[in-house]
Amino acid sequence: MTGKRLSSHAQDIVSNFIEYFALEKENGGPLISLNGTERRVADALDVTRRTVSKIKTRKERLGVLPKSPVRQNHDPIGKHRNQKTCLSLHICVMLTL
Repeated sequence: MTGKRLSSHAQDIVSNFIEYFALEKENGGPLISLNGTERRVADALDVTRRTVSKIKTRKERLGVLPKSPVRQNHDPIGKHRNQKTCLSLHICVMLTL
């Protein structure tokens, strides 16, 4: 397995798993019946069972999970690298307020 840098969100998920399995270790076994797979996953990840169920259904239907779309910068002024253009846009925005 190759090492990948995890996003802070992914690190939170890993942390939730660590805490959950540590609790199971202290308990001497599973906190929830092994038959309740979706419930165990939801509990371990600290998400709702509905979220787990939706992801499971999507994976079964599509075979893969779609990637989350990359967020675009919606700041029209920030897109311009030319300082004069940026300044002009700032002035126009300020005048229209």
